[in-house]
Amino acid sequence: MVTPEHVKQNLIAHMDEHSVAHQLYSSIKSVEVNHQWVEVTLTHDDPVFLHAIADVHASIFLDNDAEPDYPYGTGAYHWEYRSKDHWSLVKNAQYFAVHGVLKRADFWHVTTSNKTSVGHLFEFEHIDDIANKADRSYSTMGTKALCFSHRLDFNTRLALSAFTNQVLNKHYTNDRELTSTILPNRKIRELESNDALNMSDIPTKLKVHVQNQEPIQLLWIELVNAGISIEYVETVAEADIWVNNFLFGADVLLDHYYWLMLSESACNMITPFKQRQWITEFQQTRASKSAFLNDIEDRYLEEKRLVPLWVKSVAFKSHDTLRGTDVDS
Repeated sequence: MVTPEHVKQNLIAHMDEHSVAHQLYSSIKSVEVNHQWVEVTLTHDDPVFLHAIADVHASIFLDNDAEPDYPYGTGAYHWEYRSKDHWSLVKNAQYFAVHGVLKRADFWHVTTSNKTSVGHLFEFEHIDDIANKADRSYSTMGTKALCFSHRLDFNTRLALSAFTNQVLNKHYTNDRELTSTILPNRKIRELESNDALNMSDIPTKLKVHVQNQEPIQLLWIELVNAGISIEYVETVAEADIWVNNFLFGADVLLDHYYWLMLSESACNMITPFKQRQWITEFQQTRASKSAFLNDIEDRYLEEKRLVPLWVKSVAFKSHDTLRGTDVDS
């Protein structure tokens, strides 16, 4: 049973510095229970707070003593069974709102070697490759981008951006949907073309975050062929360059804000001073919040802090017996 006290404790837990996106709750001054109400007092007018508590990541959960890292949800469904390659959800009989249609749903991870459609009502996979689009529907999730540490000076970032764009145009135009923005399909202002490649501005050794680097393997090969040594490191904080997936859900403004201002990538692409400056500007701007975030993304692009690579999508294939209109939700 979910109680106001439990909701309070969940909000406090989200404020913990070890919680994902805890910065979204930094404006909370106090959380108190008043009978059946949970009253939240903020230190200032925070334009992101309502977006944060309405997001799926702010969901109220119940502790799972058997597996503390996998708490029970309090929504229409909750865990029934979970393993590495198979998990199931069942209808939550105590859910207070409209229940789900299905009594139970099973999910599997299916590898390419044994992939089969037998018995599957719905299949989906995350993809970058657009070469084979037959018999599948697609929904854009976001973009994949190459990010540069703020420790690299502008001339180095400029040279790396130019080199990366050359590699993209040489190797990836046929099987990737290349993009020039982080927020998909966003119109950008005309940027001054100053991407002249000066190889002498690229250090002779670069540290690359080992995670997610495989999809653009040809970039690392081209850098090595150009005489640049590549060292793979375990964390973004150590890296000069890393690849990040900038994914967007239903609340585009919240996700755009998170990726540009608070994410691990943002914290390493911009200095702490610039991060505080931009967050303050966001809170005080009289322009629309989405327009301001578009402007911040333009600054990232102008300052060569990242290079958008290509659109990242999810591919869907549904069984003939499946009916509905929003099969990609």
